[in-house]
Amino acid sequence: MATATANDIGDSRIPIFVKQPLLEKHWQQLKGMNPTLYAASKAFYIFSKNANKFDDAFERVKYTVPGLTNLKMELLNTEKAEATAIASIWLAMELSVASPIQAISEIEYALPHLPKKSTTRSLENYLSSSVAHDWLRASYMELSVPSRAYHHAFMLLNETADNDFSKTWAYFSAIDALIMQNKYAESIKLSEKAIEFVNSRPLDFEKYLIYLQKFRVLVFDTNQAKRKELNNIQSKIESLDESKVNAQSEELVAYYSALKSALNGDEEAFRSSIKRYKRALYQSQARSQFKSLLAVTGELELSRLYEVFGDNDLAYHHLKNYNAILVKKNSEQFKVNDASFADSILKDIELARFRREELNELRAERLGLSEDNEQKTNTIYLLIVVIAAILLIWRRIAGNQKAKSNSAR
Repeated sequence: MATATANDIGDSRIPIFVKQPLLEKHWQQLKGMNPTLYAASKAFYIFSKNANKFDDAFERVKYTVPGLTNLKMELLNTEKAEATAIASIWLAMELSVASPIQAISEIEYALPHLPKKSTTRSLENYLSSSVAHDWLRASYMELSVPSRAYHHAFMLLNETADNDFSKTWAYFSAIDALIMQNKYAESIKLSEKAIEFVNSRPLDFEKYLIYLQKFRVLVFDTNQAKRKELNNIQSKIESLDESKVNAQSEELVAYYSALKSALNGDEEAFRSSIKRYKRALYQSQARSQFKSLLAVTGELELSRLYEVFGDNDLAYHHLKNYNAILVKKNSEQFKVNDASFADSILKDIELARFRREELNELRAERLGLSEDNEQKTNTIYLLIVVIAAILLIWRRIAGNQKAKSNSAR
């Protein structure tokens, strides 16, 4: 909870209390026992310490990013890919505040080795591979790269258990990414599969999400004559308890109303629904941490609604707004890299190992040189002793011969 509100200001920001500071010997002991737990604990410690210290997120990341970068480099030496990945995704979380492009790269780097989502929540799996996939899906949609968004939505779909609401959201997101690419045939297939899934779910809200996606696909796919299918899915939507859905998302209900009245050419109902949709959209933006994503999505959907209604001028106006927001948001050049990220951590671990081996060889070489020098010194001392002994013996021999010569006289 405290992590989720770290970027908030005022009373909505939950403080994090550090009961007792940890000493370096404590950290080293934990790292020796469990590198994965060490990675998660130290990353959270770096984050929480600075979250307490700085109210401003941009000030906080000046300290958390270097600290988490050093932690990641330290963990490469453990040769534990999962531990390195945990540090990496915590680093990505902080990079997302100031450098979203770098954050995406860091998450892709960590993703293959992150722990899976589990029913048993722990500090190690707090930022799991499912969180990473959903994060990347939202980021790529915001950057208008729907093919990558679909990839991560589909991966999230495969990782999520059937009894989890996240699976419904993964279906919704994957269909959305396909619509963005105008892949309507694939969208229909996936929406049918999604409908089979949500029909077994208890909440009307989940059904509403998926039924609406099927309705959108049928409306936007202008190449097919499908009035019967449209009537069928409309009946499904309108059989649900709208008040329950509206309590969870007024925006969703207003959107359906606008799209239905646009399709039927009911101008009065359409104008009224558009006002409701814009108001709900504005309120959602005010509450959300993903304001730019909602702004982009809102302008695109308004453009589509006006296009279905037949008002091409306003459709073009909102399309221009959509493009303007994208240009402003994506001022950095962004390129989708097709290179595999799967082995990046393992390559860095291997590189760290090579560096250690080189250092060990260098130490051994220096030690060898020291031993050689010591041997040379000992040899020189021995030679000096031998020479001195020879000289002493020679002097004694010479003295004895001189004594004998004197006695003979």
